[in-house]
Amino acid sequence: MRLRAVVLCAGLLVACGEDESTVETSGATGGNTATTPGAVLACPPGELELPDGSCDPPGVPADGCGIGFEHDGDGGCVAKLPDCAPGQLALAGETECRPVSSCRGGPWGAAPIAASTQFVDASHMGPSDGSATNPWTSVQQALDVATSGAVIAIAPGAYDEDVVVTTPVELWGRCAGEVQIGSSAAEPAITLAADTELHALAITGTGIGVDVAGAATVVLEEVWIHDTSHIGIYGESTTAEVRETLIENATVAGVLALGANVTIESSVIRDTQALDGTFGRAISAETPAGMPMPSQLSVQRSVLERNQQTAVTTIGSSVDIADTLIRDTRVEEATGIWGSAVEAFHDDATGLDASIVVVGSILEQSHSCGICAGDADLTVERTTVRDVKAEVSTDLYGYGLQIYTYGYHDRGRPRGVVRASLVEQVSGFGVIFGGADGSIETMLVRDVASEAATRNYGRGISMDPSVDTLEPANVELRGARVERAHESGISVLSSRATIDSVHVADIAPREIDGAFGVGVAVVPHLSTFAPGQATVSRAVVERAHVAGLLVAAADVVASDIIVRDTLPQPEGEVFGDGIMVSSYLVILPQLFPTSLEATRVTVERAPRAGLAAFAAPVRLANSLFECNAIDLNGETVSETAFELVDEGGNVCGCADARSVCRVLTSNLEPPSLF
Repeated sequence: MRLRAVVLCAGLLVACGEDESTVETSGATGGNTATTPGAVLACPPGELELPDGSCDPPGVPADGCGIGFEHDGDGGCVAKLPDCAPGQLALAGETECRPVSSCRGGPWGAAPIAASTQFVDASHMGPSDGSATNPWTSVQQALDVATSGAVIAIAPGAYDEDVVVTTPVELWGRCAGEVQIGSSAAEPAITLAADTELHALAITGTGIGVDVAGAATVVLEEVWIHDTSHIGIYGESTTAEVRETLIENATVAGVLALGANVTIESSVIRDTQALDGTFGRAISAETPAGMPMPSQLSVQRSVLERNQQTAVTTIGSSVDIADTLIRDTRVEEATGIWGSAVEAFHDDATGLDASIVVVGSILEQSHSCGICAGDADLTVERTTVRDVKAEVSTDLYGYGLQIYTYGYHDRGRPRGVVRASLVEQVSGFGVIFGGADGSIETMLVRDVASEAATRNYGRGISMDPSVDTLEPANVELRGARVERAHESGISVLSSRATIDSVHVADIAPREIDGAFGVGVAVVPHLSTFAPGQATVSRAVVERAHVAGLLVAAADVVASDIIVRDTLPQPEGEVFGDGIMVSSYLVILPQLFPTSLEATRVTVERAPRAGLAAFAAPVRLANSLFECNAIDLNGETVSETAFELVDEGGNVCGCADARSVCRVLTSNLEPPSLF
């Protein structure tokens, strides 16, 4: 049966009092008596039903934390490890600090001794020939006579020199706490122009710590690079493996890779210092100036802490981070900005794409952004992002995850994949896709505050157009819980989204004006006013403000939706609808094409209307409106009437007093816009 309920009131929001238009049905459940009205959910709210019928909760799985991390029992992971003194380190899961390397054996430590081994001992007095009894007194002396593949065994001592390796060799110290190379000169402490291995020694100085030049392949194992006045490890057009190594108090960057392939494993990079108050990154993977040579960086089971500007930056390169703790990333000293844990950017100079993958990791206590990708692809899995603060000097940002299209090139749209992860204690946005494509699955977002400087936003998950290209986002969201956000729990602004199996709860109005606090919003963005489009299924919205589901200037198909206990906007005690559908926007007073097709909807205890339609068409089937102030309300705006098409099976009322659904016109106020 197709019936139309139209309120016959002329003009804009003319009061119609308690006029009623009846949506006639053939009994309490309409023509479909076999169907119980209201939403049907196979899994608890926010949990995703899997093909085998089991339910997958949002957040990091109980067995999904990275190596050495512990599950917090609430969808996230925590890292417990001690603070260590200089020269010591601890990885996640270790309860005590330890030296970078153990002092083993005699003066030559664990060096593999062979006939070609050259021995070095700075304390030796007398003639030197490189033997164990008459060792060289400087490392460079040994390097100058070493044959390819030789071992340089170095006894304890401070070697005040800057060495250059031009023949493939291995340098072995007794331990990093007793063998140190580097001088007060501005040159690199060690320059590697040939394949080299460095083991169990310390490197310091007023220049670069380790400079890997050309196509050399190098290994650093149990090396302590500290207090360098420039970069800890500089690698250009090279391959490097860094294992069980500590880099602390370097300057500019702990590791800088330019067109290099670098693997960092079971290592710690901390306290990188700024140069003139700027930079101070733990790791930066970039392309050489003007050369299309991407870097490839892998960071495995490591700790990056107390670095500045960003912990990890990639430009036109790829970064893979796994089982790694990144914490306490600080803003630039000179500017008070940045402070992000991880950032990735397309390289506009070379045209090279960037990509970043973060798996099984914890990123906490940063500024500006937990993980941000600009014109770059992003994958995040089984990762915890928490406690992201605003920039110190601007009080802006504080986002959890962001993937955004700037569009300054022809690379195509970036893509993001986020699953089985937690974002909490952030501001502005928990997760935002700006003009990007991608998917979000089994995601937990909570405690998103409004942005500190603007007191605006505070959205949990937001799909927005790029304000640079005006292109919409296109996102599939499957399985999510958003708790304690501001302005909106999930928003689709002038974009396209498929939303399935979500739970949105306790969404507060934004701080600047006490407005909104919507559970799920599909509305236009102020930069484009382009229509949005969404499919929303198996969604539960509880204790939102203004509206549980807001559809404005958009087309939405909804099924199996539960909206409970919507609250009015605190300022003026207005709104408070379970579902609000409007083709009219107060901020831009004109009509926009809008529609809602709703099946198996349950709306309970709305203080204004269970469903309010403003000059917009709604199709409704097999739905239950229970104990709302008004179950169904329709308003004519600018002489354009609302339309409600009854598809049957709709029931209204409260408890046992259920009856035919009727549409009232009560001069309700239509929504404004974000």
